Parts: sequence; C-alpha cells; structure tokens
Amino acid sequence: MYNQKPSMTVRYEINPPKISDDGQNARNVLFERIKIISSVCNGIHLTDSVLGIPRVSPFEIAKQIRESDKNIKLTCSLRVRDKNLNDIEKIVEQSVGTVDGILVLMGDKSDTVLNKNELIPSQVVKTLNDNGLGKKLELFLSIPSNPNFVKIQKKIDAKPAGFFTQVIHSKEQIEKISDGLGSNGFKIIPCLLLPSQNNLKSAEFLKIDWSNYKENISGFINEIHSITNDILITSPNDFKRAYETISKAFTGGNTVQSNLDSSLPKNKTAAIPEPFTFAELHTSNEYKRKEDFVINLAKMLRAEIDSLVKSGFEVIQLLAPSIAYNKEVDFGLVSDALKILTNGLEAKTILHTYFGDVSTKIESLLDLPVSGLGFDITTTPVSSIEKHSFSDKILTVGIINSFNTAIEKPQECIKQIDEINAKTKPKESYVSNNFDLEYVPKEFAMNKISVLGEIARGAKDV
Repeated sequence: MYNQKPSMTVRYEINPPKISDDGQNARNVLFERIKIISSVCNGIHLTDSVLGIPRVSPFEIAKQIRESDKNIKLTCSLRVRDKNLNDIEKIVEQSVGTVDGILVLMGDKSDTVLNKNELIPSQVVKTLNDNGLGKKLELFLSIPSNPNFVKIQKKIDAKPAGFFTQVIHSKEQIEKISDGLGSNGFKIIPCLLLPSQNNLKSAEFLKIDWSNYKENISGFINEIHSITNDILITSPNDFKRAYETISKAFTGGNTVQSNLDSSLPKNKTAAIPEPFTFAELHTSNEYKRKEDFVINLAKMLRAEIDSLVKSGFEVIQLLAPSIAYNKEVDFGLVSDALKILTNGLEAKTILHTYFGDVSTKIESLLDLPVSGLGFDITTTPVSSIEKHSFSDKILTVGIINSFNTAIEKPQECIKQIDEINAKTKPKESYVSNNFDLEYVPKEFAMNKISVLGEIARGAKDV
C-alpha cells in the first residue's frame, strides 16, 4: 500500500510580468516556469506589484493557470493601497472558484499609481469575512518574521484563515509563531528565501542571514515545513536553484539511484513504473480521486528520473503493464502524467507495454509524449505493430521471452527484427526482453541476456 503523509503544501512564489515588459514572450516564459515548478510542488503564489512596480494582475494569471491545472493550489496577493473596498470585494467575488486563497496586504508605494485612501488590511479581511467571502475562499494576512503578538492583535481579531510570514531565517522564528498562533487554528505559511548568489542582493535588502542553513538548505526547508505543513519558497533571481532544491527537499529523487547495483554499466537504461500503472497497483489514503493520485505519483517519479539522468542514464524505460491489460484506459490522464515525466527531460523515454495485447491501443500510444514505445510480442502480435509507422518514435521490440527458460535462436530473431523495422521504419530501433527476467533462474536469464546482445549486434540499425 502506498500511504501518503498528511496533506502538506509546498508553494512557490512567482511575480507576474511587469506591465512594461508584458507580451507573448514574457507570458510564454512565465507559464513554462509555472509548468516546470508545478512538477515538484503543489502550490503557486502570485504576487501583486512587488516594490510598487506595476505588474500584470495576479488574478489574471491565476485564471490562466486554473484553465490548465485543476489541482494546483493557487493563492494571490491583493494589495489594498491603491484600491477601494468596492474594487476589492469585486476582485474577491470574481476569484471564487479560481484561487484557493488571497493574501490581503498593504502593498509597497508606487511611483506610477495614485494611492487612494489607505485601507487597513486587517479591516478589509474583517469586512470580507462579515460579507461571507471568507467562507468561499481563504483570506490571509501577513505578519513579521519575529512578531510582537500584542501589536498584531487587530490582525488576529480579523479572523483570517491564517498568516503568511515575512521571510524567515531560523527555526526559532517559526516555532514562536506556530506556538503563538497555530494552536488557535490559524494556518501558518512561512516564507523562505533560497540562499544563492543570484538571490544575495534580495537577502541583503531584506537583511536576511542565511549563514546557519545555506549549507543544508533542504534539511532546513524540511525542518520548517514539518512544523507548519506548509511553506512558501521564494527565489526571485534563481529559478533553476528553486526547482532543484524543491525537487530534492520534497520529492526525494534518490530512492531508485541509491538502490542500484554499483557494478551496473554506466550511461545505460533504467526502468521504473509509469504513473498510471503505479497508481493501479497501489492505494492512497490521501488521494481519493485516481486522477490526483496519478499526477502526484508523476511528480514524485519525475524527481527520481531527474536524479537518474543527472547521474548519466540516457534512456528511461517506463514500465506500463496496466495500460496493456486494462481494457479501459484513460489516455488523457496517462498523457498528462507522462508530460510531467518527459517535459524538458534530457533523456530518451520508452513506454514499454506487456501482460496484454495493445493492438487496438497503438494509435493512442503513438500520440503519447514519450520518445518511443516498447512491445511484448508474445502478447501483442507483430502483425499489429507492423501496421503502423514509427518514423517519429523509437521502437523497442520485446524479443526475449521472460515467461519461460527456452533460449531464443539469434538468427531467427535477427530476421524477425529486420522485417519489423523494414515495415515500421522507426526513428530508432531497440531490442529487449518482453518484461523483467527476475522470475527466470539466473543461469537461463544470463543466457537470454547474452542472446539479446547477439541479436542487437546482428540486426540492422539496432
């Protein structure tokens, strides 16, 4: 059984494009980053004109995100400095069903926008709660990283759903906040600036001292996260560092790698289950909808794949028996999960089906976002495979039968591979066993592997 931990949220902070820079290119970069970071976290927080610099509305961006991702947790900052109460109520009303929460804050002064009568964030949250909007989505307020609880009593009295902290830099800070507010039912969302040379100016501006955790940032993040079950990661000038750190801290990424035999050849192939099959063979106490479980598993597996590729693996074989033996397969869900695994990946991915005839599914399989497809030709007839063109896909033929100990005849197999390739014209051609050899006695398994090598060397263009 695959049992998830209690629901935990990892949010990443993103600034929408500046109004002066807005355009299709800026939007493309933004949404590509959101897509990438969403593979390793389950929340996005969109800021509202940080430092008073006019930017595209976070609510506009949130609406576009929600159209393509129904599961991601979305929160937006809402500055009240340059708005009146009617404006704010309208924005909140229109955001119901799109965002999960709104951080109401004063906002930095702007040199380009005329400030209206200044509203107080705590009063705004109280009014929104009085009007019933706090029941439709979560309303948050911000607090200092080292708050005086007497001075923030008005914020407490406003009864927000919780508090976003300003940037913290010690475990003691969040323990103090959690002890003072978390016990009263408030959600606490600590904000952490990732230590990096590119973020150094931001740290100096905010007077953040990260000396006590910069050498073990993943450990520090997990330590903070364990206290609140929620965290907001900000890395305004180093997106790559953010992706790598979040991936390492929350999705592991080293389980497969750490269990590989060190004597295995380098830069070859690693085999792991694809998300749909993984979900079919396990249950989750956390995810009630299969779709959510599959997507969560995809994010976990992507971290594992990234670790493998980083260590030198060039081909990732995605084992997909469930796609083969299930009569009904949600290929839309399979595709969404595979996109998480393959988007931007610098390695080849081959979806390998076995334990069932996929003759009627080959067209759907060819549309999936993978580099290639693998087939068990003891269950899927060669004649079915030969009906299709593989000109833009790698074709892997499972020519070695792992169901028995009979040793294949190399020349017969070479002839069969050449005939298949002549008819399907694959982009690249591989040969393999039809599934794992672990159930075959070692002596026979080694002989089959030796024959497989002979087939690969003898067949054309393999």
